[in-house]
Amino acid sequence: MDEITKAIIALLKGDEVLKAYVEEWNLQEGTKPGKKVAVSAGCYKCSFKEYDCSMDLMDATYVVYLSLPADCKQSGFAVMLAENIRYALTENETLDGAVSASFVSGIQYQTTFQRTEAEGAVIFLEINKFVDRHRPRNTPTVATIKLDSDYK
Repeated sequence: MDEITKAIIALLKGDEVLKAYVEEWNLQEGTKPGKKVAVSAGCYKCSFKEYDCSMDLMDATYVVYLSLPADCKQSGFAVMLAENIRYALTENETLDGAVSASFVSGIQYQTTFQRTEAEGAVIFLEINKFVDRHRPRNTPTVATIKLDSDYK
């Protein structure tokens, strides 16, 4: 699942609007508030459904966290950035081939008691991916047997 988180961050880092404003990118599930505009991403939960004898379908909820510094005074800034995160994710539903499909299922805006403006957002990304059911098996090494006809 680490490769999915990396694909989400790489996709968002490539967005022109986000590139101009986001100063910190984190590969973790949870917010990391600070003095910079930050985006974090990680897997919140996943479940599996049997697909065939060797593959399962993984349904996962990934969460992208947007946090603004406490001294941010720009009205509507969190909403604008959250919408751009949503657009970037919906414009590339396979995350450059990291997953089978994805869609943004919701955005929850974060506020504090002192502020009337959103100071952050949580963007929920639903993902489908086919995954191996079993661990990769080690193929035993087979000795090479020479036949009499192999010798000259």
